[in-house]
Amino acid sequence: MARLAVAICNGFSKDLKMVDKPRFEWTADIWANVSAAGASNNWHVHPQAFWSAVYYVDDGYNGADDSEAGGELVFQDPRYPMNRMFSTELVFRESDGRPQGHTATFRPKNGMLIAFPSWLYHKVQPYLGDRQRISLAINMTVMPARSEPDSSAVNRPAVR
Repeated sequence: MARLAVAICNGFSKDLKMVDKPRFEWTADIWANVSAAGASNNWHVHPQAFWSAVYYVDDGYNGADDSEAGGELVFQDPRYPMNRMFSTELVFRESDGRPQGHTATFRPKNGMLIAFPSWLYHKVQPYLGDRQRISLAINMTVMPARSEPDSSAVNRPAVR
């Protein structure tokens, strides 16, 4: 899982001063969340990390498509209050002309990995399923690249 998270971070990150070899490498902090019925997370960000991610080991839905079970991951555009302070009728629009919302909601699925900038506000709606939900949370931080590669650190490929 750490290697996949690192690959995603590398794909969406660029060291503007890199010349011949990477100057930074990723460090992954990973922890498990085991959520019973009623579990939720309020709006928050992950300070000091560059990227964050969540991997759903078991979404708890047991294949059911019951929207009443809740537990969705919700992201909020941090520009939202600024937009509304000027005028509640003025919003950004999508390329197809539809109004752009200020939140994005994802219903977890087994094996789903969602990566996002750590500064992005997010929350988890109350989970009301019958089974435990198991997810792995990941915070990716950067540190100066080592001069000698650490062969035991499989989750530390360089930032390109």
